[in-house]
Amino acid sequence: VLVELDAQELAARRDQARAQAALAAADFARVSRLHDSQTASKAEFDAAQARAAASAAEAAQAEVMLSYTRLTAP
Repeated sequence: VLVELDAQELAARRDQARAQAALAAADFARVSRLHDSQTASKAEFDAAQARAAASAAEAAQAEVMLSYTRLTAP
């Protein structure tokens, strides 16, 4: 390891993004079941699916940003 930057803020953002992704995934699972039973509309299903995908992408981006805090030699 050549340099390791302070990663506390990025780690907190990663944790927050993971929590948001978990919440969005749970919401999507609920809406999906409701949609299957024709209780939720297609628009609600699509919105929940998009929120889950966006939250997962934000969590992945936070992981990448956190990885930039550690520089290693080849």
